[in-house]
Amino acid sequence: GIPNDYSGVEVGYGDDSFYGTLKRSPNNIFSFIFKDGHIDSQINPSKWINGKICLIENDNLLWIKDIERPTNAAVSNIGIIALLHTTHEFNNLGGTLSIIEKNGDISFTYEFGSNIEGCAISSDGSFVSVATLFPDNSIYFFDIKGKSLQWKYKNHIQREPVLGLEFTENQLDGFTGHSIATMEKSKAIGIDGV
Repeated sequence: GIPNDYSGVEVGYGDDSFYGTLKRSPNNIFSFIFKDGHIDSQINPSKWINGKICLIENDNLLWIKDIERPTNAAVSNIGIIALLHTTHEFNNLGGTLSIIEKNGDISFTYEFGSNIEGCAISSDGSFVSVATLFPDNSIYFFDIKGKSLQWKYKNHIQREPVLGLEFTENQLDGFTGHSIATMEKSKAIGIDGV
């Protein structure tokens, strides 16, 4: 079928492969796939196995890397990726935003003190937005070229966290709800934070 935010794909490379979640750039040139890490309980003592991330341009695999727990991502029309990830310590509240360039280098990171869920990147790769869950329950807006946080919007509706974000024109749309399957558009914020 037509790939969407819930699509899973298998990536084959050499004699190995992995199954992960697909995110595509708006122009459909870049595909970013990520797979969460897991505990291998088949060995004693059990061992943590890192997740995987990769970037594909058209049908060409550009790179593949290991990372502990990728949880969500967005990819721009020029191959810049906004990746949300955490550690494998399940009782650790928080997460990290990493901006990954087309060549696979990390150019910017930001640590959050709350769990992170939604993320979006502008089609030109200039801006990234991230939504945190409780207790912070906010939307963060970053200038990627300036490598800086531009503004933060506190969501005051405690029972409906922002689960998804999307750039449209010169605004950021926020989607709230009780789950990703039932979320609906509920906010529109200009890229200036107003």
